[in-house]
Amino acid sequence: MYYAWVMALAPGDFQGDSLAYLGIAARMKEGSFDLASYNYLRGLAYPWFLSMTWGSNGFWTYFIQAALFLTSLWLALRVLALDSLYGLLPIGAAMIPAVAFLQRQIYPDGILVSLTLLYLVCIARRRWLACVLLGLILAATKIMFVFLLPLTLAMYILDRKLIRSALVVRAAVVGLALIPLLAVLAAYVFVDLGYMVIFARPHSHGYAVERLIAPSGLTVQCGGGEHDVPIGELYLDPITVPHPVAPYGPLTRERAEALGCGRDDLRSLKWRLIKSGFAADPALHIRLAARHFATALTGGYDVGHVSYILRMRELAWRTHYDQRSYFEPVEVEWLPRLRGNGFEIPAPGPSPLFALNGFSARAGESMIRWAAIGLLALSLAVGRRRGVLSVVGRDAANIAIVAFLVAYSGLVSLLGPFVYDRYTYVNLLCLCILAARLAAQTVGTTSGKIEREPPELSRQG
Repeated sequence: MYYAWVMALAPGDFQGDSLAYLGIAARMKEGSFDLASYNYLRGLAYPWFLSMTWGSNGFWTYFIQAALFLTSLWLALRVLALDSLYGLLPIGAAMIPAVAFLQRQIYPDGILVSLTLLYLVCIARRRWLACVLLGLILAATKIMFVFLLPLTLAMYILDRKLIRSALVVRAAVVGLALIPLLAVLAAYVFVDLGYMVIFARPHSHGYAVERLIAPSGLTVQCGGGEHDVPIGELYLDPITVPHPVAPYGPLTRERAEALGCGRDDLRSLKWRLIKSGFAADPALHIRLAARHFATALTGGYDVGHVSYILRMRELAWRTHYDQRSYFEPVEVEWLPRLRGNGFEIPAPGPSPLFALNGFSARAGESMIRWAAIGLLALSLAVGRRRGVLSVVGRDAANIAIVAFLVAYSGLVSLLGPFVYDRYTYVNLLCLCILAARLAAQTVGTTSGKIEREPPELSRQG
């Protein structure tokens, strides 16, 4: 009922990325879309989903998104949270207005949350083919989720004991050591995102762009020649104003065309700026990446996008549709006189969900996040006292959830100029589910000591 109320409250966002997804979906419906126009920032699966489910008004799109999320959450509570009382924590996270409203958006993030929960359920149940299929769908929806495929392979190897655990640990250590190389490779392959990370992220944290670009401006190599562009003539709006990418780097489209800049020229320009921008202050970029990693790991964010959309809907209601809209003109005239005689005539105001959204953005989400962290700490302390941490640490679902949180947060910190709430609500839910699971395995055991191979750790087909 709560999700039905949220779905019926207000429409989602129809600007920016939403328009882009609907545009791709429209081309898919009419058969004019081709893979040559594929954009890795958009993916293929979600526009296809929109083209198949939207119909005339989007009812089935929103219905399927909400139903899929509620189904995946129910399965996660049963399988991952072990159907315990501690499952109230992830339920509380799912009832955050912005988390619920995420399923009312034309963004892939709602689907991504649902499919990620299903993926972790399949890991716990050891349904390996389902894990591969879900990994492929998630990667086709958002390319960074391709890491789920090697994660599935690693979990399969661990489960089947195909190699010694010590080798897996060593491989994980080597993988961590290769993170700097991964960062360089990611910036080179996804040069548009790398450019925004190097320049837009520092600016969003209060650092002037001039700290990363020489005051004299740039020398641009385009059209077979070199051109000097003073810093005052650079186009920095994509950096100073939140923007997904900068297709022409620090140039306007008109300036790039006038200089004869081709696609390879612009890519070379951005890659050169990425290297010089990082070299200008390496400690700054490492510090900001570490900060974003820690923020994402705990389900936090810098930009409350979905909660802001709800706030916009509230402001639109107050602007275009106030309480007096329910009364006839003559009744409006009588309201002050009746109030003066002690008869207040109430009228419905904005939905209480708007007020709940404001409280959640200010304090509610932080309360749930700290409750999850506190429950995790308590579970680890009790597990250590009872001598069961080694058993809990070998649990496939626990390993998979932790690996997902670390890997996904790392990719967000490497490829995301900003940490939006819709990127990391999946982390908040996973953190709450992990806390609930560990609490059920340690604090919640009836005997005070769990078995060496408890039921939830045994092979489940």
